[in-house]
Parts: sequence; structure tokens; C-alpha cells
Amino acid sequence: MSKELEALEILNKIKRNGGTDFIINWRDIEIIEQTLIPPTADEVCEALTKYFPSKVEYIKQTKTFIIHNHGEVAIYNILGIKILYPLPPDIITMIGRFYEDRHH
Repeated sequence: MSKELEALEILNKIKRNGGTDFIINWRDIEIIEQTLIPPTADEVCEALTKYFPSKVEYIKQTKTFIIHNHGEVAIYNILGIKILYPLPPDIITMIGRFYEDRHH
């Protein structure tokens, strides 16, 4: 189960109890926090490395994710995000959330 679905399940459990007389444990709080905090470059690289057969790294100066020996995967500039390979929706969302946090 994705961390987003797990966090939603926790919030629904709280909602069903009307938000009263409900004890939430630290693990649940950590899951909700992880869901709200945008992914780090390392987390995006890890997801991309699992998807591609080669190691992926983030180049901070150019705001680019690069596959070793294959070139750029995603680039961020003033026009937006350019994704250069077909990717599954969860990785596209992860890249978007990563760049969204660095947009400001």
C-alpha cells in the first residue's frame, strides 16, 4: 500500500470516530508527515533507479535527474518540468512533488 493510501486510511479512521476520544500513535503521525513532505532528490533517484536499469542521480546546479550513460530523465526550468522518458504515474507524481517544493 502506498504511503498516501495508508495516510488516508488513518485520517478516515479518525474521521469515523468524529475526531474525539481517538488516540493516534507516533507511527501514524510519521506516516501522515511522510505523505505531506515532498520527496527528496535521493528518494526520487531511488524510484527512478528501480525503474531504469541504470543508476540515476540529481544534478542540483541544472535541476536535472540523469541516468548514467543515457542522459536526462527530467529537467526543471522556468517553463516547467520536462520529462524525457515514458514513466509510470506514481514516479511522474513524485517528480512533480519534488520540483513543486523547490519552485519557490
